[in-house]
Amino acid sequence: MSGYPYETGITELDIVEKRERIELRLHAAYLNLTDQMTEFRGQWDASPAAAYATSAREGWNAGGAGWLDGQVELFNVELWADLGRKMRVAAGSQRATASEQTSGTPGQGENDTPDDWAWWQRSIPETASGREDAGDVLQSAGPTVIAGEDQARELYQHRDAILNLQNLISDGKPQPLRKFLDAVLMNIDSALAESILSDPNFDLVLAIVADDGNVLSYLAYVGLMMEAIPPNFYAYVAGKGGAYLMLEVSMLTVCALLSGGAEAADRIRTLIGRLTEAEEEIDAANDTIQRGAAAIDAFIRMLEDLSDSVDEIHTFGARLAQANSEGLTVRRSMHTTLAEKRTSVKQDEKCRACGSVTHTTPRHRPGNVEYD
Repeated sequence: MSGYPYETGITELDIVEKRERIELRLHAAYLNLTDQMTEFRGQWDASPAAAYATSAREGWNAGGAGWLDGQVELFNVELWADLGRKMRVAAGSQRATASEQTSGTPGQGENDTPDDWAWWQRSIPETASGREDAGDVLQSAGPTVIAGEDQARELYQHRDAILNLQNLISDGKPQPLRKFLDAVLMNIDSALAESILSDPNFDLVLAIVADDGNVLSYLAYVGLMMEAIPPNFYAYVAGKGGAYLMLEVSMLTVCALLSGGAEAADRIRTLIGRLTEAEEEIDAANDTIQRGAAAIDAFIRMLEDLSDSVDEIHTFGARLAQANSEGLTVRRSMHTTLAEKRTSVKQDEKCRACGSVTHTTPRHRPGNVEYD
């Protein structure tokens, strides 16, 4: 970011067009992800525990899945139910009813639909099982960039703060963000936290995330994408370590906004590389899960497009900050909360490429032509 050659003459039209390009990329990736998760979602809706076990058996652990035979409590009900509740509350009042926020149980308000935040929590039985130790879980986990048992335990211990980080950024106040980096991320991943805090562009990054509509769009799509992925997909990729992978992805994709350097992006690229490498070894002849590879491709694309979008936000944000210092005055839109932005994205059915309401946004990446 520091070496970017600032350009003069930036206009409000440039700002609008940049936002539309970022949203087009993310919306296409989001729709593609929801399409490719359909099989996992259907199996989850039918029976969460069976879907989780099936995904773990037929997924990336299938080659050495002897450990599965003795796992009576492979699907940790308590863990996933807890994460579902935390995700719903962190997503904002429009997606978590008042009764749920006070009682900790799923609400049944008029706005509660199968597409609400953490929709997959609804299918989880009321009974709860014990929580496995992180070390035991990671011995059977698939590709992650988690450094070890201690980091996995810290991820789970700080799950509330991780899932709420999107709201901290959308609020735009620097002090809570610094506290998260000092008190939470430093315990989970000290190298990443130190790289963010010591970056000479950190104050500029904070200014960008506090005053850039692209950031709100990005956070909305991160939330919607995480919502679209049911737990049994993570089981397909990481077995019993699925919950840790979900927390890791949530943390990295949001922390990337705060990282003006390469540390967070490098971790995302490492995760993409491990996913791609492992994908080449999948046994495609599964009887129950037919489109696992397509779902993984969509998951990898999600990570790639989110990472590319962060690069654009940082680069354009630096240009915008420079233009503002030179006297550019931009009309600000009315304040929109993160929950409102998520709702707006889901309710707006127009094509993000051309504005038509007669068809949805093409799933392929912008600028790419797909032939039948």
